[in-house]
Amino acid sequence: MELAAAEFVLENPGLGERLAALREPWERAREAGRLTGEDLALIDQEFHAGLVGLMDNSMLDFYFGSINERLFRFRVMDFDETLNSKAIEEVADNHMGIVDALSAGDREEAVGRLKANIAEGLRNVDISLGRALMRTYEL
Repeated sequence: MELAAAEFVLENPGLGERLAALREPWERAREAGRLTGEDLALIDQEFHAGLVGLMDNSMLDFYFGSINERLFRFRVMDFDETLNSKAIEEVADNHMGIVDALSAGDREEAVGRLKANIAEGLRNVDISLGRALMRTYEL
């Protein structure tokens, strides 16, 4: 859905202000330097939901929201594991880079960054599941 949203944004350049608004929470996170894993997970969730929301399709928003709800705990676990100021900067820069590439109309850069972000998220879910299972067996 996010890749479809990126294509939609690239084909509808009039979304500039709404797109730019997706950058702001990451700018604040980068400046704050200290956030909890839950804080970052919320910003990340809102970013991805906001990107899909640019298509103004309530059905996609609903389905993406239900996916996001299921992924939230994994996001929190991931950010809790890697939380430091450098990680916050990297995550923020990655997301702002997606917005910047979309704003510039650079399809290759935007889609490449978004695919890398999604792939990393999937990898982190696998890692978080593995850690959760290991903790279960440690009990």
